[in-house]
Amino acid sequence: MNVVLLEDELPAARRLVNLLRRNLPVVDVLAQLTSVQEAVDWFGTHPEPDLVFMDIQLSDGEVFGLFELVTLHCPVIFTTAYDTYMLEAFHNNGIEYLLKPIKEQDVALAIEKVRRFKGHFNQRLASFVSDRRIGEKQRILVRKGAAFLSIPMDQVAYLQSDHKLTFLTDLDGRKYLCDRNLKELEHQLPSRSFFRLNRAYLAHVQSIYRFGPFDRGRLWVELKPDSDEQILVSQERASEFKQWMGA
Repeated sequence: MNVVLLEDELPAARRLVNLLRRNLPVVDVLAQLTSVQEAVDWFGTHPEPDLVFMDIQLSDGEVFGLFELVTLHCPVIFTTAYDTYMLEAFHNNGIEYLLKPIKEQDVALAIEKVRRFKGHFNQRLASFVSDRRIGEKQRILVRKGAAFLSIPMDQVAYLQSDHKLTFLTDLDGRKYLCDRNLKELEHQLPSRSFFRLNRAYLAHVQSIYRFGPFDRGRLWVELKPDSDEQILVSQERASEFKQWMGA
């Protein structure tokens, strides 16, 4: 089993590796990462492992920020000294939630859970992909005052997250409030048409007016209608964005 660890405390990482080796006949720890940014870099350049163990508090912040920048499909076992993040953990690929100090029995039961579900996940993958295509949104529901409007997909320019609110801007520059956040919408919208530029912007291909190189391998992007702020695509996503644009 190929495993990646996100843990910024070296003794805790060593203990977890030892527990894995005692409970898995064959385990290959591909990487031991200590920060969200290090994880973004790693997952952006490597195939996904079979399983990820994630400490919630890393050296540069909470690990949940990773899921806003990287799309993971593999199961995650969260490890933490706190019991207050459980709901958010299970909303982000969590299959198990282990409290520190981690006991060997807990690791063994978690691994057995992964094994038990692995066959089911494989069997359901083809139907999941098919269902997701069928379930792609054709329209987005927005608010205008007390009323709701249904905006056709071909009229959407981009979606923007601003202070925990999500706004839709249409091709005519009109701005509406959405009930769903960017992460939910990203999973429901067709990837051939929409791209997550950064934490704040999810743009339709028809809204990309022009783009170019910025510092440290990043890209600047100009949208139409104008968003009135600088939009940057990270170095980790720059190549994927250019491929998506057909560059």
